[in-house]
Amino acid sequence: MGLGGWLMGTAKQDKIIDTLPDFEATYRHVVTGGHSAVAIDEKRRKIYLMSGAQSGILGFDKIASSEIFESGASRIRTDRGSQIAGAAVGAVLLGPVGLVAGALSGSKTSKSELTTLELRIGIDDLKSPVYSLWFFKSPTPGQLEPQAYRYLMGQVAEWHGRFEAIIRSQVNAVVNPNVSEASNITLIADELRKLADLNKEGILTDEEFAAEKRRLLSAG
Repeated sequence: MGLGGWLMGTAKQDKIIDTLPDFEATYRHVVTGGHSAVAIDEKRRKIYLMSGAQSGILGFDKIASSEIFESGASRIRTDRGSQIAGAAVGAVLLGPVGLVAGALSGSKTSKSELTTLELRIGIDDLKSPVYSLWFFKSPTPGQLEPQAYRYLMGQVAEWHGRFEAIIRSQVNAVVNPNVSEASNITLIADELRKLADLNKEGILTDEEFAAEKRRLLSAG
């Protein structure tokens, strides 16, 4: 597919998201070429997923798991079971990208070989239980510069963090239906401190830190 075809595919998916009925995208990601896409309507608590011929709008309660695969190997996974085991306080939607991105990329200074970078979403649906969102896909291993590698990891980590927060919010609604406002404020303060540490260590840029801070405060 030429550059023109890739851009047309991306524009087509953006248009589809913009015209979805009873859906207003708060956050979206369309893979270049339009082969997979995801969008979140935070107000209506809905998610649009598209992967190849699969597509659909789901409620937050249908999301069962989120898992990052790098070149076919699982790196990080979150599911309802792990969240139920650790549920203690209310979830803050759209948690900090740096916590996962830092764990994935570390402080890489050399080129990284990458064939695929996939976010695999498990849902409660017998017909289509899995959606694969491709953030990078190459027929042969590609040598990526550290900056490009960290950028891709940051992108996939950000979306994994969103799905993790969605799963956590559903679990907490059942496990802790009467979480106090004070507990939620404490959680936000803890997350802000973690973000500040990541910013000081250089894992998050000043712009990323400011963006994640705004998200946390608006979600609280």
